[in-house]
Amino acid sequence: MNLSFSWYVRALAVIVYAVLVAMVPASAALAHGGTGGDSSDYRISITGYLGNPSGMHLGIVELGNRVEVVRTEAAEVLVLGYEGEPYLRLDSDGVWENVNSPAHYLNADRFAATQPPSGVTAASEPSWIRISTGDSVRWHDHRTHWMSSIPPESVTAEPDVEQLVHADQVDMRIDGRTVAAMVEVTWMPKPEATLWLVATSVLATAVTLVLVLVVPARRFIPILAIAAAVGATLGQGSPSVSKPNRSPADRPTSTGPARNISSTIASATSRPCRSSALRSIALQ
Repeated sequence: MNLSFSWYVRALAVIVYAVLVAMVPASAALAHGGTGGDSSDYRISITGYLGNPSGMHLGIVELGNRVEVVRTEAAEVLVLGYEGEPYLRLDSDGVWENVNSPAHYLNADRFAATQPPSGVTAASEPSWIRISTGDSVRWHDHRTHWMSSIPPESVTAEPDVEQLVHADQVDMRIDGRTVAAMVEVTWMPKPEATLWLVATSVLATAVTLVLVLVVPARRFIPILAIAAAVGATLGQGSPSVSKPNRSPADRPTSTGPARNISSTIASATSRPCRSSALRSIALQ
């Protein structure tokens, strides 16, 4: 495998850039998320259940942006909306969404900016649409996050203190049994700056020494460059933007949202040799 010296320089530059980006501590109000209100600023925990939750598994996924329920042994799992109306149903035929539920519209936007049309209430006759033939579903639930892009006043006053900012419950019926999952949302302070700097410095030194002293390891420089750029991009988080129109990422689904890759990758891999280099790596 023949890679030009300039390619190594460019790839190593990307790795160094990514490490430097990671070493910059986030400000208290913008920790992790970029808007001070992204779900990655918070720890979302299911602390327990009221009732018997057996027959299904409930979890918080995608940095708290979604809730996931998996039907395991239960014949039917019914997730209730904000007013106690049927919202999602999982049974032997798949996963169904009640499009006549107020939650169907409220969940189209992170901060419930999309209101249900007139006539759609919790008392409306359910209209079920099958959205999957599987046994699991993910959806955005306002009961599991802080409902603002601005942290609460208590966080603004003491941003370096871990604190509970919201508590709620997700109501369900499992084979007819009434079950409530108890949820807590906790503000997470920024990482301690000195520890973060030491950890990233040690990692950067170790990676650099391996690449310099172990010649065979240099074949992985292109892969490390891409991974580092992606890591730097995702590590900075993304703002929570209110979306007026429902998009596939807002709908109940089993897949996560796609991310754009940093333009740094393009600059690092723009040389014509990148294709043959990556092919060589794959063949070795």
